Amino acid sequence: MVANTRPIRSFVRPPATLKHLIGKALTIHPAVEAALKSGTVVIIAGTTNGYVAEEINARTGQAEGFSRKRFFRGITIPPGVPTNDPGMLHDMSEFMVTCGIGSRPARTSSPSPRSRAL
Repeated sequence: MVANTRPIRSFVRPPATLKHLIGKALTIHPAVEAALKSGTVVIIAGTTNGYVAEEINARTGQAEGFSRKRFFRGITIPPGVPTNDPGMLHDMSEFMVTCGIGSRPARTSSPSPRSRAL
């Protein structure tokens, strides 16, 4: 006999809604808050990470000019979209190199000792 069982509830949400939620949650995570105050936050490209970067940029007043539309590492494209031989899009001009918070020129020196990987 199983005592005190509670029904399991499932909630279905669109992926974009959940990615927004992840972005908002990570923005207030203690490790992220500490890094924002005392170091550098580096966000690797990825569709979910685009939402994280968008939320952090908004929180730090650096949202202007940032777009998560091209902030991904891989992409699945529908059949028939033209690509080159390696399977990449022909026009890559809209892709950004991002470093730190927002889009900035890539640093050539070694990272600060205060930098933290999250």
